[in-house]
Amino acid sequence: AQGGEPLEITGASFLALANVDEAFRDLIGVRFAVFNAPQIASVTDDRISLTTPVGTEGTAQVQVSLNGQQYTTATLTVTFQGFHAPQIVSVLFNTDATALVITFD
Repeated sequence: AQGGEPLEITGASFLALANVDEAFRDLIGVRFAVFNAPQIASVTDDRISLTTPVGTEGTAQVQVSLNGQQYTTATLTVTFQGFHAPQIVSVLFNTDATALVITFD
């Protein structure tokens, strides 16, 4: 999937946990399976707004980190949809065998 879609994660106390020092706010991170979110647009106490990363089509576990090192083990998932390498579904000759018909997904 090509990514770049806006996404909001809702919860509680995101800032309360990260506000020990203002510098910790920059350590808040979100990853989708092994892909880190390229940009976190904003963080409030109950919401993280971000842009989805480029990823592989299918489901991915979403994890949040407040220190850049330790990530949640929650089972929240998102589904990436979009562009992918075409898969050949069938290859057949037409009824009079004058053309090859290739069907992609």
